[in-house]
Amino acid sequence: MRKARRFDCRPESVAGARNFVSDVLSDQPRETVEAAELMTSELATNCVRHAHSDFELAIHRSRRAIRVEVSDHGEGRPVVRSPTPREQSGRGLRIVQELAEDWGITPSPNGKLVWFALPVRTQAGKRKSRSTASREQAPGQSHQPEQSDGADLRCTHSRIAKLWRGLARESAHF
Repeated sequence: MRKARRFDCRPESVAGARNFVSDVLSDQPRETVEAAELMTSELATNCVRHAHSDFELAIHRSRRAIRVEVSDHGEGRPVVRSPTPREQSGRGLRIVQELAEDWGITPSPNGKLVWFALPVRTQAGKRKSRSTASREQAPGQSHQPEQSDGADLRCTHSRIAKLWRGLARESAHF
């Protein structure tokens, strides 16, 4: 299944993108939705703030994986940064790198596509078995995630909280 929506290059579009993800993934556990919303928010913000471009958000779902893609028409290629505690921004791709099971950047002649993947989980928090998942693929996925244990989201809820605490500590040095 694929659901997609275009957004204007406006700050309000970031909240719209989060809401779109929340609606499309409403049947997923809260931890999955929160992680997808956060990462989508970071990628959408990059489109507005750095690419200065309208963007398309596409969500591909299979029984095994959720793949979220954000494409824009901006020039340049996103780079994972390591900002100092005094810098107020620059942590978005670090967040994606930490929370996603896999992610990447695909350049195109008229911009780029940045994507991340998460495993599909049941409401009980269990991932579908590897044998079932191996027969399914997200459309257009260029790299299959390799992790397969029950901690595939890397304890996402606690990782989000820990990540935010770390970012807040860094910001407290202003």
